[in-house]
Amino acid sequence: MICPFCGMPIENALHRALKGIQTNPPIVITNVDYVIEVGNKIATVIEEKHTKRHFGKVYQLITLKRVARALDVPLLVVFVDDNLNEVTVYEVPTDRRFPAKRFYNFEKEDPLFIGDFEEFGEFILDNFVYAQAWR
Repeated sequence: MICPFCGMPIENALHRALKGIQTNPPIVITNVDYVIEVGNKIATVIEEKHTKRHFGKVYQLITLKRVARALDVPLLVVFVDDNLNEVTVYEVPTDRRFPAKRFYNFEKEDPLFIGDFEEFGEFILDNFVYAQAWR
């Protein structure tokens, strides 16, 4: 993780406490960036990446997929290009298996949304906040 104020890498407290411990079966620690809750119902789980390339770590996607499936909500992966101020959103199917690779390439998928930050806010409100309020 990178500190939003100084730009220096910061270590997650749990990672620091476990000091890279290896167990059998292995432990996967996944930081979920956003869980949007509307009223008393969770609407979506979102993972955010700041990169030009649209790749995600498969082990992290598997864990996030399990969380989204257990909550019965969509899983979104948001790629932010800070240089272009552009946001690209992909929905991760929670019923699909990932290939046995280290990284998953989202660039071969059709994005759910592409736009700037203001349009991204409207997309989230329209599709997950206001839509959830009417259900």
